[in-house]
Amino acid sequence: MSTEAKPRVRIPRGPIEEPPGPYAGHGPAANREVLFLALERCGVKVGEFDRRTIGALAVLGSSTALTVASWLLQSAEGQPD
Repeated sequence: MSTEAKPRVRIPRGPIEEPPGPYAGHGPAANREVLFLALERCGVKVGEFDRRTIGALAVLGSSTALTVASWLLQSAEGQPD
């Protein structure tokens, strides 16, 4: 198990008008963590292809990762329990 601290990132809420990020520790590994965190918060289960797709999104940059994470969280918040 890794003892490395996870990056503290504020995922934007609402419509995004300007590119978000970068954040401290940003990079593909941190971007993957942001995406996995958002998926986890939404209760989404991921498979192997999902992991590969998240990896592909992560290399597109912190702005992409934060925007996708924002969409996920907004979608989950908008659904009734």
